[in-house]
Amino acid sequence: MTDLITTRLVLHPLTLAEAARVVGGVAGPDDVWADGFPGHGDRDAARMAVNAAKARAEARLAAVPPVQPDHDPFTCYRIDRRMDGTAIGTIGFHGPPDARRQVTIGYGLVPMSWGNGYATEAVHALIDFCRAHADVASLAADTNHDNAASQRVLVKSGFRLVRQDRELLYYELELDG
Repeated sequence: MTDLITTRLVLHPLTLAEAARVVGGVAGPDDVWADGFPGHGDRDAARMAVNAAKARAEARLAAVPPVQPDHDPFTCYRIDRRMDGTAIGTIGFHGPPDARRQVTIGYGLVPMSWGNGYATEAVHALIDFCRAHADVASLAADTNHDNAASQRVLVKSGFRLVRQDRELLYYELELDG
C-alpha cells in the first residue's frame, strides 16, 4: 500500500505489526510518536484494522483455490508530520465501501496538534483518495455534539449534516463522478 502525501503530512497505511504496536501502546525502535499518541481512538482504529486483516486472511485461507494476500486500502492510516516524521494521530476507514458505495471515516489527533489544520488536511487527502476509487460514491462521518472543531473540519471539507441523534451528528459527502 502507498502512503498518501500532503503538503505537511504523510498518511501511512498501518502494517499489521505497526497496528499491533499502536493497539498495545508500545512504540517500536523506529517509531516516533508525539506525546499522547496513541490515544484511545487511535487504539480503536488500529484494532479495527487488525481485526479486518485477520478476517481477510481467514477468508483467503478458506478460499478454493487459495487467493493471494490483498492489501486493503480502506484501512487505518497513521498521520505523520512530514517535517519530522512524528506520529500525531490516525485517520481511516471503518471498512470497505458498502452496498451503497459509501465509506465511513474517522480521525483523531493528539491535543498538541489541534488547531493547526492537520485534521482538515488529512480529511482532504482521504477525499482525494476516494475520488480515485470508482467503488466509492460517498463518504460518511460522525462527531459528538460538543466537538465543534471536528464539525468545522467536516464542513470545511465539504460534508453536510444529514441527521442527528442524542449523541452524534452525522455528516455525508457525495463525490461527483
